[in-house]
Amino acid sequence: MEKERFCIPDREIEKGEVFVGVASTPEEKVSRLSVATDRYIQQGYLQGVPFAWVDLSARDVVVDGGYQLLENYLSSDIFHELGKEGLLLSFNDISQLYLDIYHWQSIQFLAK
Repeated sequence: MEKERFCIPDREIEKGEVFVGVASTPEEKVSRLSVATDRYIQQGYLQGVPFAWVDLSARDVVVDGGYQLLENYLSSDIFHELGKEGLLLSFNDISQLYLDIYHWQSIQFLAK
């Protein structure tokens, strides 16, 4: 992690300190979505949410241009579900992520 992105001080970091920054790399975006997806599954929030397996990399989908990638890859009826209630997507490189249309329109915060 770059120190500037997370405003990490030039001193010893104390146990329990939390730093918040913006997820800007594909790895950071996948990581935060993975944590959120696991939590949503545990809480039962994703029951009944449409599911699709895609032979794509999650890294390629979570970055700019990923929305268009999904639009070109998914059938139109499945892609339409992304706009209605989101999709639980299983990728070829990780287990699964929940995505909705707001992902690409949002600032994605990450805590460390």
